[in-house]
Amino acid sequence: MATAYYVYEHRRRDTGAVFYVGKGSGERLYALCGRNRRWRSVAKSVGYDAAIVFTDQDEELVLLAEMELIARHRGNGVRLTNMTDGGDGMTGYHFDPEVIARRAASQRGQRRPTVSAKLKGRPKSAEHRRNLAAARIGMKASAETRALMSKVRKGKKLPLADCHRCGRRMSVASLARWHGDNCREVG
Repeated sequence: MATAYYVYEHRRRDTGAVFYVGKGSGERLYALCGRNRRWRSVAKSVGYDAAIVFTDQDEELVLLAEMELIARHRGNGVRLTNMTDGGDGMTGYHFDPEVIARRAASQRGQRRPTVSAKLKGRPKSAEHRRNLAAARIGMKASAETRALMSKVRKGKKLPLADCHRCGRRMSVASLARWHGDNCREVG
């Protein structure tokens, strides 16, 4: 079965004005990935509706229709978030395995110190902390990781506190997990 290609428009939900024209197949008109920063800004701030404008089996014809529609909108003074004039799709393009291997090797083991430095020490919202905790549920640290964590903690004394329900004195870690409001030993 031949692939059906189409030209689609994205319209702002607040005004109904067209802000993007694209060419695609399958579910491309609903895809959020592969969008430029200006498109993401509009979509995030006001939302968008997607509509197919033209469909055909001939990809070249669809690319020409995309170019024509972009030119028509821009000629009418519409500010599109498109970065190009259209007609430059890369449907079916595959990189050479050699290029993929070279890119992978150049990026392997890289760290992102600038991003990490910007995020370090930044306070996290309660919701963000809950999401991080939920993502770790069911994950078990490897024996090597547990040994490393144990080594770091050895010799360090945790501060002590008293449980307000049972009166026992214990480390703050135990207090937070098993005592305080969670205490079952009411004294």
